[in-house]
Amino acid sequence: LLAVGYRVHPVASAMAAIRYMQRQGGVDIIVSDINMPVFDGYELKDMLDYARASTEEGLRIPFVIITGEDTPEKYALAIRLGASGFVPKPIKSIKGFCRLVRASWERAREDAAKAR
Repeated sequence: LLAVGYRVHPVASAMAAIRYMQRQGGVDIIVSDINMPVFDGYELKDMLDYARASTEEGLRIPFVIITGEDTPEKYALAIRLGASGFVPKPIKSIKGFCRLVRASWERAREDAAKAR
């Protein structure tokens, strides 16, 4: 993502992600692994939804899950939780991954515009 111009703020855990967003006032998109210490990526998504995580414009934060656990059950859970994308590891196409990230962000912007 850095190579194509995105600003990336890596964190080591779900709680670190929440603290970062509280300090910075939000983010444009979240790309999260499922397996993390203490809370997994699904729990992070739940916590953000519970906290009604949004940017200043009221835009819902797109959430892309990456995982080495590429099973139909994990994919179904990600979609049921409202993830805007699901990417199995290893990522085979960086261009495709970047397109998914961009499309997720654009879709969230369009949804926010329709809601106004």
